[in-house]
This record gives sequence, structure tokens and C-alpha cells, in this order.
Amino acid sequence: MQDSAHDKAIAAVMKWAQREEWRDRLGTLIANKKVSEIIRGQERIFTSGREALQGEIDVLHQRIAQLNAQTDAFRSQWEAGLDQLALINEEVASVRVLVEKGLERKPRLLALERNAAYLAGQQGEYAGRSAEAREAIAGAEMEILNARRTRVEKAALELREVETQLAQV
Repeated sequence: MQDSAHDKAIAAVMKWAQREEWRDRLGTLIANKKVSEIIRGQERIFTSGREALQGEIDVLHQRIAQLNAQTDAFRSQWEAGLDQLALINEEVASVRVLVEKGLERKPRLLALERNAAYLAGQQGEYAGRSAEAREAIAGAEMEILNARRTRVEKAALELREVETQLAQV
């Protein structure tokens, strides 16, 4: 999916370049020194733009990989927290029975309940941070799409400019 806009742009340029009148005219024009300079200059611009786009996309892919790793870490912390919370809730239930029978002190029960509340809060924090990371991933993916779209639009504009330059030769 990520390469579809890029592939479509390349296909459009290739289709354009294969037009009969363009190929005939190009063969005639390529011998012209000024035309050759225009073409070499445009090739350098196109290559530079493609490399810049690829560099930008590579950085965004690295960011996405980092965010995926963070999401995995938050998920692991969340799952571990669930296990801890289940154990503490079980301990709270046991200690509550002992407190009611007078066999355990109430401060211990309250400490366990505080710990359970803290862990429940941590669960919310992990879920929130994971959601933020997923949102950032979606943003980076959108940046990739926008960068590709912008590059395709710029290439199309440059193509029209080259057509105009060549028509003047």
C-alpha cells in the first residue's frame, strides 16, 4: 500500500514517455546540446528529490519501529500489572476476612487497598501511553503518504516545466 502512489506516478511518467510523438521528438532533440543539458539537470533534480524522499521515509519508518517497540513495552507492563492486581485483590480479600475476625490489623488491609488502587492507576497510564504511541504511528504513516503525494505532485510539475523548456528549444 505504501508504494502504490509512487508506483502510479512512475507508471504515469513511463506512459507519458512512451507516447509516440514524444519518443520521436526526443530522439531528435537529444542530439541538441541544450536539450541534453536540460535532461541531465532534470535527472539530477529527480534523483535528488527521490533520495530526499527516501531519506525522509526511512526516518519515519525508524520512528514507527521505535513507537511499535514502545507500544509492545506498554502492553507487557499492562499485562504484568493485571497479574499483580489480581494477586493483590486476592490478598485484599483474604486479609479483609482476617481483619473482620480480628486476626489482622486494618492498616495492612488499607496498605494493600492503596497498592491495588495505585496499580489500577498504572494500568490507565499504560493504556494511555500505548494509545498515544499508536496515534503517533498513525501520524507518521500519514506523513509518509503526504511526503509521497507531495513528491509525485512536484515531479508532475517539474515534468510540465521540462515539456515547456523542450518545446522552446
